[in-house]
Amino acid sequence: MSALSPDRSAPKIDTAYRVCPLCEATCGLELTITGGAIRSVRGDREDVFSKGFICPKGVAFDRLDNDPDRLRRPMVREGEQWREVGWDEAFAVVAAGRSVSISGTRTSTPSPGGCMPRGWPAR
Repeated sequence: MSALSPDRSAPKIDTAYRVCPLCEATCGLELTITGGAIRSVRGDREDVFSKGFICPKGVAFDRLDNDPDRLRRPMVREGEQWREVGWDEAFAVVAAGRSVSISGTRTSTPSPGGCMPRGWPAR
């Protein structure tokens, strides 16, 4: 008898091929995904540039993606506070900020870096 009962199946394992976004080297990644989460990262041997090589940042990609402190939704600053918003509202805030900067009339002082507070990340 198998370790799994007849009415339960093993979780689906997918393989995805992506370009690493962590630096300018654009290494090819082979990602093993289980239950929507990255479980392992390897260099993509078929990648024409990196040929299976990835640096330590690429090796840590799964830990970065699965980090519980990672922002998963847009945040909007209101005074000194930040609040989570949906994508429609986030894009509206960006569009309003662009139109203000194009017209030259500023209603508030933007934070350095556009949308991240000074001293980000605060730990």
